[in-house]
Amino acid sequence: MHAAHLPTPSGQNQVWQPATVRNLLTNQVSAGHARDNYRQPSVPKYHKKDEAQRRSLTTGRRYRPDTEWVWSEAPALIAPEVFAKAPLPWRRNAEVARKMSQPSSRRSLLRRRVKCGECGLGMGWSRDVSVSQKRYEYLSSHCKGHSPLTCGRVDKCPSRRVRADRLDPVVWDTLCPWLRTPALMPHLHQAWAQVKQQNISALAAQQAQLLQRRQRLERQSQRLLDAYQAEIISLDA
Repeated sequence: MHAAHLPTPSGQNQVWQPATVRNLLTNQVSAGHARDNYRQPSVPKYHKKDEAQRRSLTTGRRYRPDTEWVWSEAPALIAPEVFAKAPLPWRRNAEVARKMSQPSSRRSLLRRRVKCGECGLGMGWSRDVSVSQKRYEYLSSHCKGHSPLTCGRVDKCPSRRVRADRLDPVVWDTLCPWLRTPALMPHLHQAWAQVKQQNISALAAQQAQLLQRRQRLERQSQRLLDAYQAEIISLDA
């Protein structure tokens, strides 16, 4: 779809997001089967707002029984045989992910804890096999931005792969001095909390400036509208 320059549903993104493609491949409307009356309002388990600030308690949604669904035909965007094959790769990926998450897979201790220093995306892990004088196998991490379309980006991340047997010792050697002196932990946590509070304060100040700028523009627009209604200025002016 990206190569064919098809516009995204919102028309704002440059590439198709993976979640959007997944919704198309899992929604039965894409295969020509539309459903109605399949959800109903319900009381959610958790509310983001206090009860005094809510207009209604039934802000959640839950599925009705299958017998109450109303089915109808719709224009098919995907052939039925293609729609039936779509879940197969996800099942294979889920099986591989379960195997990789097992301790016997010699996974890295930094799995799901490393981010790319170039673009900030998470790092994925893979098992590589090298064949030279001696065949050996090792784990390496790579930025998910190496496949930009899968993360909703246009450009490929220029970062390089990092071997786990080289990255793990660096992180472990950095943590060892802190583990040997537990008294440093409260100070480190306090420093981290101060930096986080500074970031929050800076963000709040920036939001306040943007709000003031927006209010200033709204007042200017209102003055122009009042002047036009009072015939002080005209469209030609």
